[in-house]
Amino acid sequence: PAALSPYLCLGGGLYLLDYPSHDAAYDAGRYEDGARWGFNIGGGIQFGALGMLGVFLEGVYHRVETAPVRLEFVDIELGAFGLF
Repeated sequence: PAALSPYLCLGGGLYLLDYPSHDAAYDAGRYEDGARWGFNIGGGIQFGALGMLGVFLEGVYHRVETAPVRLEFVDIELGAFGLF
């Protein structure tokens, strides 16, 4: 029988920012391209479907320290995994 397994995730990373040059805020010098440190936290569920194959659904909140305002977003993913 297949089982649902909840999980949490937490991490940090280097986010590469590249604002389009036609953006008014960028042109006014409010944002800078380049690498910025950030973190993420989230969770999800995974479901073992066929032996070593399974599916997952997760949501992750990301926060990147940029000036003058920080960049925040949430991504939601539905995917498959295999254990080989």
